[in-house]
Amino acid sequence: MRRLVEKVKEIEWPEGAPILLKPTIGASQAKFVMLVESDQELLVQLTSVWCLAAKREMGQASFKLELFIYVSRVAASATIRRATEGRIAAAASLIDEHLSALPAEQQLGETSRAYWAVTHARQPEQTPLAIPTNHTFTQLRRIDDYQREADEESQQRAASPEFVTSASAVRAPVPSSTPAVNMQDTDHLSDASME
Repeated sequence: MRRLVEKVKEIEWPEGAPILLKPTIGASQAKFVMLVESDQELLVQLTSVWCLAAKREMGQASFKLELFIYVSRVAASATIRRATEGRIAAAASLIDEHLSALPAEQQLGETSRAYWAVTHARQPEQTPLAIPTNHTFTQLRRIDDYQREADEESQQRAASPEFVTSASAVRAPVPSSTPAVNMQDTDHLSDASME
């Protein structure tokens, strides 16, 4: 049984921990008994469990020998931490120090830096600073490149003044024709059509 437990990495079974036997189907956890180690006592123990099952109607037909062990969960050595504002600020300062030594072509934009700061803030304490390699970070770097191109283009537009020449032809005013006689408005609906 120990070999089976050792294959599961998330749990550990302490040395000398007992194997417990459930004597009947309805037995509570408090009534579990420790499985004995000697062959003679084990035969007596299993015979008594078999006899208890025989007392029940159809008990031997549905007989199961249930064994239990108590294990403990192995604590994870490196857990993910919550990314608080303080941890994000500390990670951002580490990232800024790291990026200040790099050439201008390798600098990151605001979005990439913010993402890197949050992911590094979630890492366990004393994790070395490493540039993320996941797809999200790659996409954010591309977005930063687009933003950098747009900023450079807007700066070039602001630096080079463009003069627009507007040409319009002006002609003499056209006189309006006013009628010589003032005409009366007439109602074109007849009284017969309103009925």
